[in-house]
Amino acid sequence: MTKAVLHLLAALSDWDTRWEVAATVTVALAVILIVTWMILRTVGPIAPHAVGVLILVASAVQSSLAQWQNWTWGWQLGLLLAQAAVVVMAAALVRLPAAPARWSIVVVLAAVAGALSNGAGLVLLVAAPLGLIGLRLAGVRMPARRLLGAVAMCSATAVLYAVGWRPAMGQPPPTPIPGHVTQLLHFRAHFSRGPIASWDVGPAWRWGVTGAAVIVLCAVRVWVSALRRGAAQSCRGSCSQLFRAARRP
Repeated sequence: MTKAVLHLLAALSDWDTRWEVAATVTVALAVILIVTWMILRTVGPIAPHAVGVLILVASAVQSSLAQWQNWTWGWQLGLLLAQAAVVVMAAALVRLPAAPARWSIVVVLAAVAGALSNGAGLVLLVAAPLGLIGLRLAGVRMPARRLLGAVAMCSATAVLYAVGWRPAMGQPPPTPIPGHVTQLLHFRAHFSRGPIASWDVGPAWRWGVTGAAVIVLCAVRVWVSALRRGAAQSCRGSCSQLFRAARRP
C-alpha cells in the first residue's frame, strides 16, 4: 500500500519529494484529529479536566521534532500510514456499538491497510478480531458470522503476506528469541519516549517506563469510572421502574 501511494505521488508530481513531505504531514494531522475525537468521546464524559492535557501530550508526541529527519524522508509515510490504521481501527471500535455492521467492516479494513503499509501493522490482524470479540462479550450485538468473517479476512491477509516473503539481505530471520524479551522491552521503553527525551538513553528509558505506567493507571481509572457510571445509571433506571410500578393502582 505504501509503495502504491508513493508511486502515485511520484507520478503526479514528477517525483517532487515535497509532495511526499506534504502527504506525511497530512496523515500526521489526521491522526491527531482522530485521537482528539477519541479523547473527547471516551475521557470527556468521565474526566473532562484531563481532556486538554491528554490532547496536548498526544499532539506533542505525534509532532515531535526530536527525529526531525522523519518529516523530510518520504518513505517514512509507510510508518505513519500504519500508525493511522491503528488510530482508525481504535476509533471504529469506539464508534462500533452505535452501528456494528458498518464499523466492524472499518475495523477489518483498517487492520488490512495497516498490515500492507508496514510490517509493524501485522499485529493489527490479530488485534482487530480480538477487539471485535471483546465488544461482543461486552454486550454489543454482533452476529457470529461477522466475527468469523473478520477472522477469515485477517487470516487470509496474513497468509497472502507470507507468500514469497523473505528477510532482507544480510538481516537475520525474524524468529522470536525468548532470551531477548528483556532487551525488547528496554528498546520499547527507549523508543516510545525518544520524541520527548531525545536520544539520551537514560532519560528516554525513565520517560518510557513512567509513560507506560501512567497510561495503564489512566486506562484502569477510566474503566473503573465507566463501570461505576454504568452501574449508577442502571441503579437509577431500576429505582425509576420500581417507583413507577409502586404508583400504579
